[in-house]
Amino acid sequence: MIGSVCLMLFSLYCVYLIPNRYKVLLVTSKHSAKIKQEVLWCLAENAFLKPLDRVGDIFRFKHSMKWWHNSYTVLICFDADNFYISVQSEALVSTHANGIMDFGGTEKFRKKIKSELEKIVSATPCSEEVSQAFSEPF
Repeated sequence: MIGSVCLMLFSLYCVYLIPNRYKVLLVTSKHSAKIKQEVLWCLAENAFLKPLDRVGDIFRFKHSMKWWHNSYTVLICFDADNFYISVQSEALVSTHANGIMDFGGTEKFRKKIKSELEKIVSATPCSEEVSQAFSEPF
């Protein structure tokens, strides 16, 4: 009886942790577009994001710290009022990833990126040398 209850709770927990690929986080910011771009470069430096490319208004970054951890693709865009963030696990992007669970790793990383971005947005923009170092890496 206790074993079946534990198994049921674990199953429900696993279903809860199934990654949501299309979850988009919102961070409100009334800064100008130039300052928002500087904020992106500060976020890239603080969260160890490697700039990959830019398609229109969407900036794509990659995060991989250690070879045994999942790497993540971070998509960020902004408009006049908000930043929009999407984080996807690289394991979920591959063709053989059906049913892969990362036990909440993607959600934890989403929260980390969102809190880091909120911290940077609420503070003053980064110094000039940071924005110079990342000037149009795409």
